[in-house]
Amino acid sequence: MKRYIIALALLLTAPQSILAQDEIGMSFSFLFPQNNKFSTPISPLSVRGLGIKFGESVSISTGFTAYRMAESTISNLEFASKAPLLGPSVCFVIPFEMILKFKLNKSLILKLNGGVFLFNNVGDAVNEGNLSLALATYYQYNLVQTDFEYKDKWGWGYQFGIQPIYFVTKQIGIAIKGNYYLGEADLDLSGTIKGWSDNEGYIESEASYKGNLDFKGFELSLGVIYKNK
Repeated sequence: MKRYIIALALLLTAPQSILAQDEIGMSFSFLFPQNNKFSTPISPLSVRGLGIKFGESVSISTGFTAYRMAESTISNLEFASKAPLLGPSVCFVIPFEMILKFKLNKSLILKLNGGVFLFNNVGDAVNEGNLSLALATYYQYNLVQTDFEYKDKWGWGYQFGIQPIYFVTKQIGIAIKGNYYLGEADLDLSGTIKGWSDNEGYIESEASYKGNLDFKGFELSLGVIYKNK
């Protein structure tokens, strides 16, 4: 994790001649998580396109975006739950990607990107209602009440996307970008289970479970590009 932070810091403090971009712009990004609710960006906490260019067609880019996540799912638990077990939260996303740029004609440019990303959720609360229902089904209890907390780490994954840019004038273009994220983070759930079973009567126990916090979904960005060269 430290080496990713150091790499980002070096890019942010690099000379302007290295970071200089021939295109600048403003965009709005929206995240559609897989199996979760639609999530919106926290404006203006989004910076993209910081990087190093290698000629006119290849560049390495990074940035930073904060998303307001309505809910989050946990996979690979020993018990099944299709319902989200965490949320709401704020999710920080840091991409590291290579971008290939193709000039199709005078007005149309196509960019292809791919790489990895880091993410971390802050402020998540355990959805005790959904967790109680999942554990009641798993243990076959009549009634369950939970009091749990979680610990997670920075997660990572792969991401790839495509961005066509159509220039309505020589300097102003309209951009649409689609990006898909596929990542997860290790997560520990622990707490107290109180319940009732016809066979065992009143039950109270401590429990802990390991799983993965999922970050999977499609990001759609709409923006305006200004070509300064």
